[in-house]
Amino acid sequence: MKGLTLYVFTADTSVLSWQFDMIERMTKVLGINQVYWHKMPGHSMVTPALLLSAIFSLDGLLARCQLTTLGKQRLDKLSIKTTELGKHDFMSKMSGTDIETAVAINLTENKLDNKILAQTKLPVFSVFIGDNPKTVSALTGLVEFIAGKKSISTGIQIEQPSANNVTLFASTTSIEPPSVCRTLETCLQKTSVFMARTVSQYLAEQKNHADRLVYDNQLSGIPVIQKLTLSQCLSLSIKFSSRILKRVYDKFNVDEQWIILLGKNNESGQANQQLASFSKIIPPEDEFWADPFLIEKDGRHYLFMEVFSFARDLGHLSCMEIKSDGSHTEPVKILEKPYHLSYPNVFQYENRYYMIPETGDHQTVELYEATRFPYEWSFKHNLLENIRAYDSSLIFHEGLWWLFASVAVTEACPTTEELYLFYADSPLSTNWTAHPQNPVVSDAASARPAGKLYRQGDQLIRPSQDCAGSYGAGINLCEVQLLNKKEYSETILNTLTADWDKTLGGVHTFNFDSKYTVSDAILTNKSKGARS
Repeated sequence: MKGLTLYVFTADTSVLSWQFDMIERMTKVLGINQVYWHKMPGHSMVTPALLLSAIFSLDGLLARCQLTTLGKQRLDKLSIKTTELGKHDFMSKMSGTDIETAVAINLTENKLDNKILAQTKLPVFSVFIGDNPKTVSALTGLVEFIAGKKSISTGIQIEQPSANNVTLFASTTSIEPPSVCRTLETCLQKTSVFMARTVSQYLAEQKNHADRLVYDNQLSGIPVIQKLTLSQCLSLSIKFSSRILKRVYDKFNVDEQWIILLGKNNESGQANQQLASFSKIIPPEDEFWADPFLIEKDGRHYLFMEVFSFARDLGHLSCMEIKSDGSHTEPVKILEKPYHLSYPNVFQYENRYYMIPETGDHQTVELYEATRFPYEWSFKHNLLENIRAYDSSLIFHEGLWWLFASVAVTEACPTTEELYLFYADSPLSTNWTAHPQNPVVSDAASARPAGKLYRQGDQLIRPSQDCAGSYGAGINLCEVQLLNKKEYSETILNTLTADWDKTLGGVHTFNFDSKYTVSDAILTNKSKGARS
């Protein structure tokens, strides 16, 4: 796919910053060496209204979010050769090429005219945002924010001369309740990554004469939203103001702290999913405890966890022993680094114990070996490098080791919304192969791992986090239905939440051994300093 030409339909001589970044990524991933672009008559970029600009400015200040995606950049500032063409020359050149040598994208806010789409042999790729085939970038997430939804849909489609477009890739991005600015920025930054990898996969599938990637787009036929109505503007102002007031109130009156939940397995020895029956293990006020993992050795039960120090603003790893009566020893620090550590995934392999902690902020997936289990560990090597991978989880399946991790492709992308999959012959390998379907899940409500994969009868279960609307809102127990070198699919069997206790705000880890099941939860104290 080297030496491709890119044809771009635009609304102006400049494009939005997130679109500019998208084109730059395409040139690198697809090997594009020439861009031809044509400004469509009658199309223009919609800029935020005065009220919306004021909300963005205030929200950005309060949420410490710099809104960069809606800036404008000229196409002639791209790192490769760009040429503007009139309609006749543009359509003539594009019609004279095929998908082996060129690709086309539509960056206007509307679907192209059917006559234009019918003229070219090239598929025309475009982005959809929200519940419309096309929508205004400046309104990203706002209608959903007003409606109180937890997430917004985005993706890549091929525009068709007929009424129905064809979706190649779809994703959901969490709507952050406190900040419309953060939601918009995160969503558009993340969406800027979609196009290059989707087109790359599409071209590979075309060469393999496969159509697995393509499915019907059910969004077509809904009118494009060009501006908010007066009632929507009023509703947005009211909801935004109420959430700002809540944010201020919570800052001065509410403490949140992750705690450990401990329960005994059910009579059959299976994991206990009745979290309401679990006891609370509450840390000191200057820490939170999260990401519990259990390892049973010689009849003793060890709980590994993240200990986050508020003073240090970083997490380290500790271990405590759970006694037969459910009591526990004091936690012992087992690993600390100058960067954040969490999710101590401990596993046994060939009679030795290893651990893969979460080190995504360090852009590594690190492997440690127990030199004196469970309290002494030494670094062995990196499994993956130069990758923002979070909550790595392993499973041995059909002769291969599979590593699941939530990956943020860029620093601006969320760390909770895309699940990547890698495989190797050994869990200690330094040569992991990326799954061709990556990301195998792109959904704020189910992507990020929430604990070890496990088998339940004939089912392979993957715990995942529900981060739609808020981080760690719940736990999904997903059945893995397809897992091989070419395909992956899963379906949610059950969801665990913290709805039984008004003092708890969410749960996001689920693990067990032969006797105990552990989880974690956000303990919310309505009056600062109060303890449960």
